[in-house]
Amino acid sequence: MPRAYSMDLRKRVIEACDRGETIAQVAQRFAVSPSFVNKLQQRRRKSGTLEPKPHGGGRQPLLSLEHDEMLRTLLAAQPDTTLEELRDKLGLKVHLSTLWYRLQRLGLTFKKNAGSSRARA
Repeated sequence: MPRAYSMDLRKRVIEACDRGETIAQVAQRFAVSPSFVNKLQQRRRKSGTLEPKPHGGGRQPLLSLEHDEMLRTLLAAQPDTTLEELRDKLGLKVHLSTLWYRLQRLGLTFKKNAGSSRARA
């Protein structure tokens, strides 16, 4: 994940802008994008700070710890359950790959094919 530019760089960029250099000149001189220079100027005008905004935290998982326990319980009771059956029993609207990756992360196994969806000779 890309990291925020340092405060030192941010200060030097703004100082160059304050001396009258154009956005393009400042961007080239400090090897940053012109949009970064522009956004940094806007940030200073609006909030009075050059500090980067805090990280948003990323995407929240669709499956909780309670779902993990339910998965363990369901698979312990019926180890040949398919992904589709697990999803239905959990009452979730998630993609099967979401369930697959969670089971993989938990180290759980399950039946991979429903009997009716197997290839026929």
